[in-house]
Amino acid sequence: EVKGELWYLINPNIGTKTVNVTLSGISKASGGSVSYTGVEQTSPIDNHGSVSYAGTTASISLTTTTSNDWIFSNLAICGTATATAHGSSQVHRYYQVGTGGAALSRAGADGDDEPTTIPSSYTMSWNMSAWSDVIAQAVALKPAPSPAGHVDVDILILQSDGAIRATIATNSANSG
Repeated sequence: EVKGELWYLINPNIGTKTVNVTLSGISKASGGSVSYTGVEQTSPIDNHGSVSYAGTTASISLTTTTSNDWIFSNLAICGTATATAHGSSQVHRYYQVGTGGAALSRAGADGDDEPTTIPSSYTMSWNMSAWSDVIAQAVALKPAPSPAGHVDVDILILQSDGAIRATIATNSANSG
């Protein structure tokens, strides 16, 4: 049996960190971690999904509602299969396989991501080296809002011919 989970942490401290996982009993697990900057900090998830497969190919489609999302996907793999090919627009981030137990009961994890530009449906896909039970998971992360812009307002008195007669104020609404 294969299971998969995605976890996230809002606004973590900056820098390289170690992710520690404690398992109880006899457990087989593998995974990876990725970090993203410029992600919305109050509600970062635009959409998410999970699909189970058995075979040599896997894919998951996710519809975004926000421009410039990042889609992160994880493929949880049961057995000795590996992802031999990734979708053409995906960037491969990690592959990890557990070593405990018989080969067919091992757990593997394969992580990819893909930037988006417009709200649309996007598909993450993989070809496997052998038949396997897998779970494809994906989450779309919303970008952080743009910082407030800088606006300068100049107040002028113009003559009837358009020439400047007097300048009353410049940068009167300086926002930054």
